[in-house]
Amino acid sequence: MQVKKTMAILGNGHTISGLVAIQTNTGYPKDKDWGFIGYARSLSISDFHMKDSYIGDGPSTVYHGVGGFAGSAYVTVTGSSFDGRVNAVSRETGGFVGSCDYRVEIKRSYNEAAVHASTAGGFVVEVYNSGKTIHITESYNKGTISTNSWSNDASGFVGHVSMSYVIIYNAYNAGDILVSNNSGSLVGTNQLGGTGPGTIYIYNTFNIGKMYGAADDNRNYKGLVGGTLGTYSELENSFVLNDSLYNDAWFYGEPVDAADFANGNLLKKLQMYGTTFTYYATVTDTVMGLVWSQNVGVDPHPVLAMAGDAIAKKARPANWKVSVQGNAIVLTGIRQGSPFAVYDLQGKIFERGVVTGATQTVELARSGIYVVRVNGNSQLVKILKSE
Repeated sequence: MQVKKTMAILGNGHTISGLVAIQTNTGYPKDKDWGFIGYARSLSISDFHMKDSYIGDGPSTVYHGVGGFAGSAYVTVTGSSFDGRVNAVSRETGGFVGSCDYRVEIKRSYNEAAVHASTAGGFVVEVYNSGKTIHITESYNKGTISTNSWSNDASGFVGHVSMSYVIIYNAYNAGDILVSNNSGSLVGTNQLGGTGPGTIYIYNTFNIGKMYGAADDNRNYKGLVGGTLGTYSELENSFVLNDSLYNDAWFYGEPVDAADFANGNLLKKLQMYGTTFTYYATVTDTVMGLVWSQNVGVDPHPVLAMAGDAIAKKARPANWKVSVQGNAIVLTGIRQGSPFAVYDLQGKIFERGVVTGATQTVELARSGIYVVRVNGNSQLVKILKSE
């Protein structure tokens, strides 16, 4: 549907499964944006999920953006996900949003949809012109991103950027990118010419997905960003899988061996990072790495539990509470018989078992940061000092 007025969707935990929305020339102009919602001037999506769904342009061609949630919008997406496929024959496609209409903010969300188009992004396909901003935090992409031409742009997060701001932190891509050039795991192309590149801020991220294409092509960008970062851009504490497919000439990101993703070494680098940065000259933002966790030996890489990652697929109990009393972690509001575990940031388990009463207490011998895991949900806690 097409929406032109201010609108809010409060998902409230609802899931839509098996939706098929195919644009045709009948009853809907093919030169309009297309998605679950075609266009919205202001859109807020919270705790909303689409599963096993298909959004596409069918036998005709959408001229503008195609997105799983919205073709084009000024939108905030929180704690939401899309799983299925988003497809366009010859236009731009994003897993969540087609083109950025002033501002897109995505936090604690994930895309697992396969996205295919002439230009494709796991979350947003395109942001262009000054004054437009994409802000993605505590989120990840696991969908396969591909284009119908080996010369077009593709990325796990944002397909194409020019003359605008893109801010990404505490996020990762694990989806494969199928394209020859103009590709980066987080940003496909930061435009090299024409209107000029955008300003990109990337902090505390990683890519573990594969990128496939012509490895001998010097345009075959294999880092976090395709093209140039731009004069004022920043990229810090961000990592890429050390893989022979990457082109060292455009290697934005620090190479990390596969073993370091699984053994907790990368986790330490992510959790210990923190910074404050300024954009639009006066707007400040802070990055803290404590949102990352990992069950070493089980999780193949660091995860973002608040984004619904593998470590937190089950619904969190409504009244679950974790508190600290001296050297003890106290769990309350958890159903008896629920499994729990407490482990440190290196994956060493200090106690595990099942909840036996209304309150479960775990005594710890020393100060530090610990991960509490209950029914597949995780939360970080800090013991300040030993007594």
